Amino acid sequence: MSRYSRQTILAEIGVEGQAILEKARVLCVGVGGLGSPAAMYLAAAGLGTLGVIDGDVVDATNLQRQVLFTEANIGQSKVQAAAERLRAMNSALDLRVFDQHLDASNALKIFADYDIVLDGTDNFAAKFLINDACVKLGLPMVYGSISQFEGQVSVFWAERGPCYRCLHPAPPKSRIQNCAESGVLGGIAGVIGSMMAMETIKVLLLKAGHVSRLNPLVGRLQIVDLATNEMMNLQVPKRAGCALCRGSREQIVLQDLAPISCQASASKPIRHDELCEALAGEAIKVLDVRELQEWTHGHLAGSFHFALSRLESEELPQLAPETPLIVICQAGVRSKRAEQILRNRGFQDVRNFPAGINGWTGELQAESLQAP
Repeated sequence: MSRYSRQTILAEIGVEGQAILEKARVLCVGVGGLGSPAAMYLAAAGLGTLGVIDGDVVDATNLQRQVLFTEANIGQSKVQAAAERLRAMNSALDLRVFDQHLDASNALKIFADYDIVLDGTDNFAAKFLINDACVKLGLPMVYGSISQFEGQVSVFWAERGPCYRCLHPAPPKSRIQNCAESGVLGGIAGVIGSMMAMETIKVLLLKAGHVSRLNPLVGRLQIVDLATNEMMNLQVPKRAGCALCRGSREQIVLQDLAPISCQASASKPIRHDELCEALAGEAIKVLDVRELQEWTHGHLAGSFHFALSRLESEELPQLAPETPLIVICQAGVRSKRAEQILRNRGFQDVRNFPAGINGWTGELQAESLQAP
């Protein structure tokens, strides 16, 4: 036990919690940017059984963020290279390797042997498949996603809260850029992957009845923006109309969807001058997604209000999906999330004003200082 003394000394873990971890079985789907740090920290924490599934090989572009791999692994199977590294970290780890892609034909058979599934994938098709299989088997799903400087973490557990389809009822209708096109800083993968490992540990303890103050992100979405060091914790309610997690498990049929990347927005952010033109005209609607008290305190003339907290679970009223929209919030974090939600619901022309109200007022102040 001396190996794990730094965590067993914590009242929230203790010897009892360590014993729970040593008996736990976790499946990590994908050992890329998110799966790499998550798998490493779970192995280091004394996890009993870790399954890793990934059908890809290591590419040179992976090394910038997928910290399980070295230059010597280029061209090798990801799961085989990952297994070698993880076994070197902890020889007591029961490591199970699946050198294949996850699909509807193998998901249930593989998932059935595990207590929890960690989603390290980068496309909507895989995330919907993981979610549907977890709901059918009654398993929690630890979710993560990254793009550029931003990441998201949550726990979808239909038995205790929402499932992934409560947040995203269906895949987006339009293509979304991936990291190769939009870019991503490697460190954000480390941050989000580490948070996913922590959420996995918290859920394992909770599931085993270990009582502590550790509170997993069930029913909450944590958004991290490392460009501005802002974090936001949004409530994700169990959606009343979700047929998947409110229906019968026996009736759930897994399907393979066409791969659609879910890493980044397909649009370019709106500039200050473009927002001015939109506010002055009628063709483009400007949507403010701040809370009502923020809107009441002050807002842009020509914009209309619908809070993100409502948008998470309600439809945007009286607007057709083809309506051009510009989304704004206080600092740009909530508007990014709102843009993603609207695109998933079929809105085709949605753009974000990343500077937010803070940036708008800053621009006005700069203009007044430059005036003669």
